[in-house]
Amino acid sequence: MIFASDQPVPRDVLGRVVGARCNLDLLLAELEADLAARPYQLVRVAGGYALRTRPEHRDAIRTAFPDLEAPPLTKLEATVLMTIGYYQPVTRDQVGWILGHRVEGRQIDRDLIGRLRRLGLIANGPRSPEPGAPILYVTTPAFLKRVRAGLSRPAARARDARGSRAARQSPASGPAPGAGAGIGVNAARGSRRG
Repeated sequence: MIFASDQPVPRDVLGRVVGARCNLDLLLAELEADLAARPYQLVRVAGGYALRTRPEHRDAIRTAFPDLEAPPLTKLEATVLMTIGYYQPVTRDQVGWILGHRVEGRQIDRDLIGRLRRLGLIANGPRSPEPGAPILYVTTPAFLKRVRAGLSRPAARARDARGSRAARQSPASGPAPGAGAGIGVNAARGSRRG
């Protein structure tokens, strides 16, 4: 249970798994002893138990996997990233137009775009044909991997079930209003792509 879980396993859950006849404290002590020679250890975290890497191995892991230490995206960064993913290829100014120039009181600045690039979530695309030839941004395979990892299997199954149920309930009546209308990034500025 502890090895398979990505979150600390509460003591009461462990107690239910091993049953009332087993002494949970003795089992946990035995597990700690078995792990003594390994690079990970059993720790008590947030009212439960989890396996964690031993502190003496921290530097080696940070060197091997620098992305593990990256802090999570802020709401603004996630909003900008999803906008780039939806409208790509898109310039920084176009993202600003789409989002109303400011999000949470901040402009879409170069530092924000730079952080998303350093995390490998976006990359430079070709130059825009606009005056000044600004850089167009596109998402990367790392972005797709992160999005896929964020989708849980139960949520995907529920979404698929809703979609198949909707297909059974309504006959095919052509595309939904506005589907395939060809509205692109320039729609934010009041023009349409055809």
